[in-house]
Amino acid sequence: MEENKKEINKIKILTFFVVLVIVLILSGFIFGYRIVNGFKIAKVGQLTLEIPLPDTLIFIDESKKILTTKENEIVKVSLSPKKHSVIVSTDNHYPWKKDFVVESNGVVKLSPIFVSQNPSGSIVTKNDPEYYKIVSAINKNTPPTNRNPKKSKDESAELWLEDNTVMVKIGDKIFDVVKPLEDIKNLEFYKDGNEAVVFSAGNGVYVIEIDKNGPQNFMPIYKGQNPIFTKDNPNYVYIIDSGILMQVVI
Repeated sequence: MEENKKEINKIKILTFFVVLVIVLILSGFIFGYRIVNGFKIAKVGQLTLEIPLPDTLIFIDESKKILTTKENEIVKVSLSPKKHSVIVSTDNHYPWKKDFVVESNGVVKLSPIFVSQNPSGSIVTKNDPEYYKIVSAINKNTPPTNRNPKKSKDESAELWLEDNTVMVKIGDKIFDVVKPLEDIKNLEFYKDGNEAVVFSAGNGVYVIEIDKNGPQNFMPIYKGQNPIFTKDNPNYVYIIDSGILMQVVI
């Protein structure tokens, strides 16, 4: 009988500790803690995405799917502290992908860029009262230099061309964005943001992301012969190619 009591007490004690461990794990999970890299305990972080277009699909780690419902929606997602990937996709635009790391209790803010796969446009003829003004603006639109850089709309970033390399300064950081084989003829910030630039080189006009990390997204806007452009509106560029002036929606 005494041996049986001891055995029952052992089972009770073991059961108590098992239940206690389960309760502690569940409590930690509820309060945002996760076990990562073996037995390291860390708190969940957050991914914040600024999505300008409605009906945009967001895939996180190729499994979690979110659909936006309105313009300029801020999407916030709690994620375990580790490496993740996100793909943003919407109709008629190139998909955007980014790999990133969420630190314990950290916040990652991303601003995907949206570039149309089939940009619409129209030819501007000499009968247009703005024709010669636009042509003059294009011909004068030489790339900015490090002595006279172009500032983003919010003045948080500076853009210039140095040795045919696109350079951007944001705060104290300087990014060498891209150095194409062909000479860059024109260079602007994309739309009104400071996440990407638009440039002409060779036979095309392109958009490239400033951030080179995971991966650096690159999308063509226009392919022709020898295009040059100017941008005085965040929604379109004026392009001259083979003597034809076009307004191309971006």
